[in-house]
Amino acid sequence: MSIDAFRQAYTALHQQLDQFQAIAVQDDPMWMRTSFARIQQDFQQIVQQFESIDLPHPIPACQTEISKQLRLLGMDVMYLQAAKLSTTADNRRTQLLDRVEMLKGFCDTILSAIPADAPD
Repeated sequence: MSIDAFRQAYTALHQQLDQFQAIAVQDDPMWMRTSFARIQQDFQQIVQQFESIDLPHPIPACQTEISKQLRLLGMDVMYLQAAKLSTTADNRRTQLLDRVEMLKGFCDTILSAIPADAPD
C-alpha cells in the first residue's frame, strides 16, 4: 500500500468523525450507533492494510491512542443512549463530542506527520 493511500484513509476517517459529530449533535441514537460501528471498522481496516508500512514517528503512538479513544467513544455512545435525565444526557454528549475532537486531532497529527513528498 502507498503512503498516498494511507493519507487518503486518514482523511476519510477524519471526515467520518466530522459526520459522526453532526449526528451526535442531532441526537439520532440509531444512526449514531451505525456511524460509530462504521468508524471503528474502517479504522481497524486502516491498521491492518498499512501494518507493513514503515511509519514515521508519531504515527504508531497516535494509532494506539485512536484505538483506545474509539473504545471509550463506544462507551460514551452507550452511556448517552442510556441517560434518563436531560442534564445527564447533555453531560454525556459534551464528553462524547470532546472525545470526537480528540480523535480528529490524532488524525490531524497523523496527516501532518506524513511528508508531502513521501515516496510511495
